[in-house]
Amino acid sequence: MSNKTVNKKPKNVNNNPKFTTQRGGIYYINFRLSSGKFFRQSLATDSLKTAEGIMSRVGPYVSLVQAGRMTEDDLRGKLKGLKALTKNDLDTFLLRFLEADLREVERIPQLGAVMRKGEVGELNASSNAKEAKGYSDSVIDDMVSGHPFAEGLLKHGIEKEGFDPDSLPGEVTAAAAQMNMSRAQLYGAYHAFLSRDLKGFNQIVNDLKAALPTPSVEKEQPVNETSSVPLLLDAWEMYVAEKGSKWQKSIRRENQNFFDVLLHVLGNVPVDTVTKQNMREVIQVVSGLPTRKAHPYKSMTIQQCIDGDIPEDDLISSATCHKHFKVYRSFFKVFLKDQKDILITAPTEGIKVEFQERRGGSFSDPEMKRIVAYLEGLSDDDWRKSFFLTLAYTGARSGEISTLRAKHIRTDEETGRKYIFIEDGKTEHAQRQIPIHNDIETLLIRQLENKTPEGKLFHRLPSANAVTHAWIEVMRSCGAPDYNERGLKRRVHSIRHTFISKAIRYAQPALLQMVVGHSLSSSLGITARYTHTPSLNELLPVVDGLDWR
Repeated sequence: MSNKTVNKKPKNVNNNPKFTTQRGGIYYINFRLSSGKFFRQSLATDSLKTAEGIMSRVGPYVSLVQAGRMTEDDLRGKLKGLKALTKNDLDTFLLRFLEADLREVERIPQLGAVMRKGEVGELNASSNAKEAKGYSDSVIDDMVSGHPFAEGLLKHGIEKEGFDPDSLPGEVTAAAAQMNMSRAQLYGAYHAFLSRDLKGFNQIVNDLKAALPTPSVEKEQPVNETSSVPLLLDAWEMYVAEKGSKWQKSIRRENQNFFDVLLHVLGNVPVDTVTKQNMREVIQVVSGLPTRKAHPYKSMTIQQCIDGDIPEDDLISSATCHKHFKVYRSFFKVFLKDQKDILITAPTEGIKVEFQERRGGSFSDPEMKRIVAYLEGLSDDDWRKSFFLTLAYTGARSGEISTLRAKHIRTDEETGRKYIFIEDGKTEHAQRQIPIHNDIETLLIRQLENKTPEGKLFHRLPSANAVTHAWIEVMRSCGAPDYNERGLKRRVHSIRHTFISKAIRYAQPALLQMVVGHSLSSSLGITARYTHTPSLNELLPVVDGLDWR
């Protein structure tokens, strides 16, 4: 039996990441606590790749929770992707709230001037003083009964800023109590002023000023000063200083580009914190990058390349992917581990790099139906509706549709059906007819209104990057993850993949190739020269067989 046969394992049906399970298609983190109970929480995703990414980030904390060295609430904060809250962060949030109350109190004496200008209704000092007293008493009653309003408000604000309020539970509760006291004093200030108790009013103002916290200046962790383990960027500079003198200028530039991707994905972390899973994530990103020597990619940032809609023909080759990993392996294993003894184990060791066929992912039928329903619900004036629906019902390349002019919408004499004529494109087979599906015919005809034959059909399209980001928003709104379950990235070009994957189930392959502009695969030899270009009537089943509703 060959090595290839031995190494090829059957696909494991249960390929869930460690410490996870699936319920209703959704991944959950699931593990047993030392008490015998189970910790279970939704990862809010049905994507295997997304679940793997989340678990690579939080997986190391599972053993800490099981050992009692981390609380369950702390782990929940990690799952939300929240940063640990520090005392300084909390003081900053509290300061914002208390300062807002103080500013409002200081404006109370201006009430009379505001009323004279007619900006508010007539002020009844007596009744309003009584109402303010009632508000103040209500806040105090809530505090006494253990139902203060401020703690939930404070936690929501902290989470919105990307911090985990459960990192400092006692301090958050204490800060919320200060917020409640401040709000009670605010209403008390209204009562005092409207009751003409100016001494009491001034005392409240002074008390509010005195209660303002002063955020402490916390020292940053002196990682480089206290630890012999360098950060990623510092280690790379050491590597370049020792090894780079032998590099040609082009090799130096190429290696630096490879490192820039590594740094972008991992961040400037201590090198001994980089894990194998981190490197697998880097490899996944690398395999989806475009060749950055050509327009428009050479002017795009790394993040724009990661987020972008990259056709397969523009992706870097598998050989270049392997060159990335070769540099990473030399950096971590040969330099940091073998030569410098900085690492005990290199994160690249034991990783078998196999780059998949360069192709994008498609959408499932349920996903596509949700997307089409979402697009059809948009306003007719929204360019996303007409543009993305045209891609969904034609399978054409986005570049082909974006350059269409009014003259390219034509009527077939034999059938009376409207069709799109693709005049030119990136291949010799690009010129073709695409029947217009009945579900979008009215929409496209509306695009012809008030346009000359040379007028662009989709004249309000933004830049290519903006189109990509708009599509990502549509995907997010319809619950379609960036990667399908096979780890293939989905972007605008995936609409074409989906069209072809759907149509191949019912259409003749040769006719489908004609519609999407692929070269014909044929075993007819010289006889293929005598085959004719099919009529529009023959192409109709390819498009009409689609049902995205």
